[in-house]
Amino acid sequence: MASWHKEQAVTLRFLANNFDDPKWRTAALKNAYALMGKRRFEYAAAFFLLADHLQDAVNVCLNQLHDLQLAIAIARVYEGDNGPVLRKLLQNEIGRASCRERV
Repeated sequence: MASWHKEQAVTLRFLANNFDDPKWRTAALKNAYALMGKRRFEYAAAFFLLADHLQDAVNVCLNQLHDLQLAIAIARVYEGDNGPVLRKLLQNEIGRASCRERV
């Protein structure tokens, strides 16, 4: 976040917390939903990741940002090449693509 941004100091203080603690994960999740309401989808996806909600972050990338490549990249970095969220994402998106080709 740029130094001139009015929310920078608050954001930096928030990010300094330990997100292994359930209290801070819950706070990150609440912030993610608040950011969704403000249509700040990139930040919402990041806060979903802080809250350990990978599937929600991937859904934001797909449904709000319409960015399949970002969704795949986040899933791969977060859980590796053999994770369940990545597998589901690829199966669903490849399945949709093959259905569209048949029409």
